[in-house]
Amino acid sequence: MSQVPPISRTWQAVKFVAPLAFLVVLWQVVVTVFEVNPRIFPDVPTVVRAGWETFADGSLAAHVGASMLRVTLGTVLAILTAVPPGVAMGVSKGSFGLSLFKA
Repeated sequence: MSQVPPISRTWQAVKFVAPLAFLVVLWQVVVTVFEVNPRIFPDVPTVVRAGWETFADGSLAAHVGASMLRVTLGTVLAILTAVPPGVAMGVSKGSFGLSLFKA
């Protein structure tokens, strides 16, 4: 098994982080240059500070849990409403008169 040279690993890490870092810098520049209302679009330090505060007081876990519950429920409802008609269309010869996938 060959080892990856350290410079290659460093370069891979830089390539991975660079797009996010660019977006964060762009975000801060846009907010500063255009003097955006901070109630509508806060600057980076304000968001980092608020994120740290919610992490420190323990409310972040509750909010993430609530969001995950909503995503899970939405996915389950989408599957329950989409799969049965999809299966019915797949086994039906007419497929409701649609010929989208016929050769």
